[in-house]
Amino acid sequence: MKVVALRANCKTLLPVKIALLRLFVPILLARPARGRPRRMARGSYTATYKQPQNHQFFWTKQFCNSLSLLTIICLSQSLFLSAEEQEPLPALKRGFFFFADPVYWQAHEDGLAYVTESNSSTTLAPHSKAENLHFDWDFGFEVGFGYRIPHDLWSFSLELKHIHTNAHGHKTAGEGKALFPLWKLPDAQDPSFAHEAKAHWRLHLGLLDLIMKKDWRPSKTCIIAPVLGLRSAWIRQKYNLFYLGGSLLPDREEQFSMKNKFWGIGPSIGMRSSWEFAHRWSVFGDIMASILYGEFYLHQAEWALPSKSKILGIHEIFRSSVTTSDLTLGVRWETEWKGTLKKLSLELAWDQIFLYAQNQFIRFTDPSALGIFASNQGDLSLQGYHIGARFDF
Repeated sequence: MKVVALRANCKTLLPVKIALLRLFVPILLARPARGRPRRMARGSYTATYKQPQNHQFFWTKQFCNSLSLLTIICLSQSLFLSAEEQEPLPALKRGFFFFADPVYWQAHEDGLAYVTESNSSTTLAPHSKAENLHFDWDFGFEVGFGYRIPHDLWSFSLELKHIHTNAHGHKTAGEGKALFPLWKLPDAQDPSFAHEAKAHWRLHLGLLDLIMKKDWRPSKTCIIAPVLGLRSAWIRQKYNLFYLGGSLLPDREEQFSMKNKFWGIGPSIGMRSSWEFAHRWSVFGDIMASILYGEFYLHQAEWALPSKSKILGIHEIFRSSVTTSDLTLGVRWETEWKGTLKKLSLELAWDQIFLYAQNQFIRFTDPSALGIFASNQGDLSLQGYHIGARFDF
């Protein structure tokens, strides 16, 4: 009688399935607007053009829509599977777990070129080259603890990621060449060039996630877990530059000190999955996307050394929403102690974290209008390895 009732329930919910597919499929198959003109009824073109869409925002929205559809499917599996198709879930008891993962990551950020080398000291000659920073590999950590409840395979966890890393740059002009500073306050009357340039960038990153997860087992060897949560991010960047010699005089040096701080909080959605390919061995993949609303604090100063006379001082505070996305792929080994809640998991994985629109350093661009500057010059990303251990009890 129970099987018959479930079958009847699935048949009665068929319109719900169709409605969900009609809602999500056209959205997921849509493409961003390309700014093409519209055709009038008589065959002529109107002067009104479609506004090209922000591709970064569009694909972030599509990613969130895809995760939303997968979450609906996993959280309401009885709507999409008959009683025979559903894999019975193992009976788990309540318990705690914690994990600790040392990470070895490298950061990258767009828009941090600090000098351009040219064969001429008065103009940018052909084959000029912009110099970028060399980003270091550094160690960080990821730790967390959580609680597993017996009802319907739900679990809750608090997870922290942290890393402190650096990047460096040093360039000396070759014979007959000059270095044009890219961050100096522009001056049409004095197109300064330098003989030597140094740069140092530093990053402090912290990501705190409150995670709610539910395991779904579509087969005996596969587990898919939709994730809903809350993320908070602390991102602090410092960028120091030094320009020496050239038209700045051999005994003069100009120093630039810049700060870019962000704090934000917002919802996150994602999916965690694992596929067992041998006894105790499995491959896993995790994805997550977040939208954080927070505040940027920017400060920038320029000094002439050794007199330490201040040339420029500016700061800006504004609020904005930014997006983040995480990807993890790896291999996991697990063992259990029969008759107890104890389980040990070891894993080796590759991590990729994207933090969009984080380069808000102020760059003045027009010597005839000094109040005009550019920001939002690039995205911050981190990638690397981690070795993890988790213990359930």
